[in-house]
Amino acid sequence: MRQAATHHRFTRSSEPAVDKQHEQRFRYATYEQQELLTAHRTPGGHRECEADAPVQVGRIRALLAAGLTSRTIRELMPCYEDGKLHPCVRDRLTAQLAELNARIGELSTARDALADLAARVPQAA
Repeated sequence: MRQAATHHRFTRSSEPAVDKQHEQRFRYATYEQQELLTAHRTPGGHRECEADAPVQVGRIRALLAAGLTSRTIRELMPCYEDGKLHPCVRDRLTAQLAELNARIGELSTARDALADLAARVPQAA
């Protein structure tokens, strides 16, 4: 039998005061569906996550904020060592950064072309 201290248990509630808990449960469920977070089900169907789930969710959110895809994050999650990404992923992150910079350059060029086009259109009278 698992000890309650080693797991986070989330149950459904209809109280409006639990919006933040609902958001957290939804986030955990979404990450579970994307195979970014592992959860176990109790016999009653409740989701139980490991005790370090909040730490894992923080890592997931940081990686998402950096523009990484769920697939890339799934591959990187095992690469954490002592709370930090292992140096072996540096090349992968550098490549992702180069791709992001290329996309930013393309968007900047498109923005400039659109601004030029809009500037050449006469204003309505």
